[in-house]
Amino acid sequence: MTVDFTPPYDHHDLRGKLATAGLITAGAEIELTEYPTGYLRRGNSQRRHYKINSNERDICHLITGPQLERLHEKATDFFAACPELVCRPLLFWKNERGIDQLVLEHVTGRSLDSMVEKGDCDGP
Repeated sequence: MTVDFTPPYDHHDLRGKLATAGLITAGAEIELTEYPTGYLRRGNSQRRHYKINSNERDICHLITGPQLERLHEKATDFFAACPELVCRPLLFWKNERGIDQLVLEHVTGRSLDSMVEKGDCDGP
């Protein structure tokens, strides 16, 4: 069994896309911190989640993995319907290796996953 430790994103390409979108200044350094989701959902085992910082400031959230097109569509539709409740989708593309890249607005605070997991948020 071979394990691939190559990040599912291209650092240089990601910086360029963030700069083009006006999220960072051209040439600014970025730092990605990978974090696990609160709990695994069906089909999410190949997705990776990162918080992106620049100059010690939270910039955005990156999700990488296969088949993120539908998630991007759902996030866009949900944001259009309820912009006060969800993070805004900022960018979506497939990188050179064919891995989907979805960038969302980052909101500092507790995630819904962690609130549900700890029983601080009831669901139907």
